[in-house]
Formats: sequence, C-alpha cells, structure tokens
Amino acid sequence: MSGENRDSRKLADAFGFVDDKYLDLVESEQRSKRPIWFYGGIAAAFLICMLTVFSVGVIAADWFGLRSLLLPQNTQGPGQENDESSSDDDWQGRTDDEISLSGYWESPETQALYEWENFVRAYDPDGQIAIENDKNPIGFADRYLAYTVYTQEMADKLEEIAQKYGLKLHTKMNLVWGEEFAYRLGGKFWLDGNKAYSAYLYEDGSFGCDGNFSGRSDSDVNMEYQLRRAVKGTLDAVALNVNHIEDYEEWQYQTADGERVMLALGPYKGLIYGDFDSCFISVNVLEGTKTVCNRRELEQIADSFDFTVLKNVQTPDMRGDCVPGKEWLGEDSETTGLSMRDKYYETLFNLRYLQRWPDGTDCEYEGGRSSMADNTFAILDVDRDGAEELVIRYFTSAMAWKCAKVYGFDESTGNFYEELWEFPADITFYDNGIVTAGLSHNHGPVCDSLWPYTVWQYNEAVDSYELVCTVYGFDQKLAEEFGIDTYPKEVDTDNYGTVYYIMREGIQDQAINRENYEKWYQETIGEAGKIEVSYQKMTDENIEAVKKK
Repeated sequence: MSGENRDSRKLADAFGFVDDKYLDLVESEQRSKRPIWFYGGIAAAFLICMLTVFSVGVIAADWFGLRSLLLPQNTQGPGQENDESSSDDDWQGRTDDEISLSGYWESPETQALYEWENFVRAYDPDGQIAIENDKNPIGFADRYLAYTVYTQEMADKLEEIAQKYGLKLHTKMNLVWGEEFAYRLGGKFWLDGNKAYSAYLYEDGSFGCDGNFSGRSDSDVNMEYQLRRAVKGTLDAVALNVNHIEDYEEWQYQTADGERVMLALGPYKGLIYGDFDSCFISVNVLEGTKTVCNRRELEQIADSFDFTVLKNVQTPDMRGDCVPGKEWLGEDSETTGLSMRDKYYETLFNLRYLQRWPDGTDCEYEGGRSSMADNTFAILDVDRDGAEELVIRYFTSAMAWKCAKVYGFDESTGNFYEELWEFPADITFYDNGIVTAGLSHNHGPVCDSLWPYTVWQYNEAVDSYELVCTVYGFDQKLAEEFGIDTYPKEVDTDNYGTVYYIMREGIQDQAINRENYEKWYQETIGEAGKIEVSYQKMTDENIEAVKKK
C-alpha cells in the first residue's frame, strides 16, 4: 500500500471516532447556501472537534496503537530508533517489546510505571538482596501489597515516583469471585460465552482477573485471557511482554455494546484495549495467529465483554475476600482428617486463587504478564518412598521468586511438609533419589558448554532432599576471548578445553578436568533413569480433578 493510501486509510479510520452529529452538521450545511465565511467557521469548528477527539480517544495505526503503549527500550521514547551503543546496563539484552497496561505513553501513570520499572531492574537484577533475610524488613509486603518492595530504599523510591506524578498507591486488595465480583464492580461485565474467574480487586476499582472465552454452544473456540482495569490516578505497576509489536495487525473495532476499542493480533496473543475517561482497560488473549485465534474470533471475544460496565468505575465495597471453596489453610490450621488429595487440592487452590504458599507467604504473582494457569503441577511418587508427592513448577513471578517445589504428606499424622525448593526451568528427577536443577543465573566462570546446576539427594530418614553440590564449568576459549588469564591449563590435562568446579559446602573450589568430572558424574548419577513427570497446567479443571481421584 502506498504512503498516500495509508494516510488516507488512517484518516478514514479516525473518522469512526467522530460523533455522527458533527458529520451530519457538515453534510447539512453543504446542502445549504451559506456565505463563504460560514464554511470557514464550520471547518474551524470541525477541526477543533477532530483535535479534541484525537486527544482523548482516537485509536488509529501509529497514532494510538501499540506503539503509543510501548515502554521505551534503553532510555528512548516511543518511535525513536534503538541506540545500539547505549550503555544503560539495566536494559542490555532486552529484545522483546513491553507495553504499559496503565495507559498511553504521555499519561502520568505510564511515565511513573516506566520510571519504577527502570529502578527495579537496576536495583536488584539477580535477586540477591531479596534473598538475604537481613535486607528483607518485615512489613513491606503488607504496606506495598501491589508492588515488589522489600527494602526501605525501594519503598522510598516508590513513594517519590508516585508523588512526582501526582499518583496514589494501592493500599488494599480483596480476592473476589462470581456474583460478589459483579456486585463490587457495579455490574456483570462477562457475557454469554465468557467466564471470568476470581479477581484481585483494589481499593480504587482497579483489578486483574483471568478468564475463558468458549464462544457459542456450537463453537469449539476455547481461549484463556487476562483482563486488567487500571483506574487513572493510581500507580499500577503492571506491564505486558508482547514480543515484537511489528508482528501485530491492528484495527479499531466497535463492540456489540457500542464502545470503540483497539484490537491487535500477533503470532501468539491477541490484545483488546481501550482508553476511557476514568480507566484504561486491556485484555490479553493467550492465543494468536500461529495457534487458534484470527480476526473474527478476536472480535467475538471483544463482543463478550460489556465495556459500559467496565469503564464505569465506582469505589468498590472492600468488605473482605470472597472466593469459592474452603478458606486458606495456614501452617497453624488443623489438618487432621484431610486426605492427601484434599491437602494437595488445598495447596493448588490457595496458590491459584489466593496467591499463597502453604506457609502463608505471598507467591509474588506478576499479574498482567502471565496467567496463574501457566504454572504446572504433577502428583506422583517422585522420591520413590511409596507415597505420592505434589510437584509444583511456579513461573509467573519475577526471577527471584520462580521455583520448583516438592511437597509430601503423611496421612497417618496429617503432617504436610516441603521436601525441596529449587529453580524450576530445568529440574530433573532420577530414580536413585538424585535431583538436578539448572541455576537461574550463571554467575560462575565463563562457560558456554555447561550451564551451572545443583545436585540434590533424597534422604529417606528425614523425607526430604539435601543439597549435595553445585557444578560450574570454565571454558578456555571464552577465557581467551574475554582476556581472562586465570584458566587453569595445568588442570586441563586431557586438553578438553573445559574444566569443572564441584562446589560443596565447606570445601574450597578446586578445578578438575573432563575425565575426573565424568568419573564424578558416573558415581553420582551413573545409570540412574530419569523419571518422566507429566506436568499439567494449573487450570480450574485440572485442580478440581485432583480431589476427584
């Protein structure tokens, strides 16, 4: 399409946001004989109208589309070329695009979000401050429940940013469901074919929830979505990774309820969003053109929301949590009489809907970036002690809080306990009781040939796993490329080009060559077989099925 045709198309699209009464006025005046100055006045009035409309609601390609939601890479604003020479370390290596779920770039909410995200990325990039207990003062999780705050420095910076942009901070959150959810919002926004699950609702009316669109009864469409309503005037620290915005097709759409929104369809997700007077609404559909979603289906999903309810923000009645099923069972709760399946169901339910681990701690869920249903679990005898364990792989948080956990349960005593806590990305169970898990970061010597990993051994006496060691590699080639002169050539007697460190608690690091590494590996893991774990997504159906078996 030529540039002229594209511009004409944009202008034609933009007219869709002009109230019909103004268009009718111009048309009627053209049919009447008026002095030429009259038409000049009409044209001026129409131009003012158009400028007003553009400033508050036009959604047209490259005007108020995805690029206007884009959080800048490095330190640049939307539409600027990426400076490859940038030395802004906290954004180095970032290739995916991220958009604000608070509003367009010019809004104070998005400016504040961007500044807060920049601070958080640079403050604790490897999560070590969060892990150190002496730098984790008690009370921040309660005071800043909607933000990742765990030090006084972070609290002070968050308050400073909010004040700078004239914004409030979230102070209270309730978990709500079903009719109670509709009551708090002032109406039910999910229509036929749409099912909204439990939501976390804030004191100003902002909320986030997961849901499912199944379409008509005769349709085989079934897509998960995440909905976010960010009420203006509050700092909402939620953004969304959209991979690459140039891969999206964008168009404006008038929904069945008469509201105009923007639709964008990419390879792996679809987006529905609208900027309204009191709030910014976004729907992240977890399917795209390379899976099962097309233009028509995305429009059907948009029609399954009542935006007249969603955009009408009222102060919710924060009268406490209201979720289906049993209340959360904390560590001091009575568990006598619960079966193993009951307890595993409770654990999954509380994690999925209340974002709580069995000990009552918050799971640090990053709503808006991903769905709780994306986490996985399995129930099987993974430690080979004759009883089934609950294995959870939790991904939907910042890097510091991602984990894999193994829980055990003794039905004779009602004791519920944690057997293992590790990073979830590459965790492998062996039938000799060994577990290996890739580290979240490679902070060891430079190495491309081996990602560092931990080794755990199941101890039947205490029914849990104990850390054996952490293994690192060190490549001679990379050492030379980076000018590192500490590669121990004298240890690499077989000239393999890589040496290894097997780090045990209380034992100083000592490099070994490939032959000795393979000998150690054979003694530790040997011919043990890998246990095949059939993980399931943490969906409503899969969780409900746990207690039915």
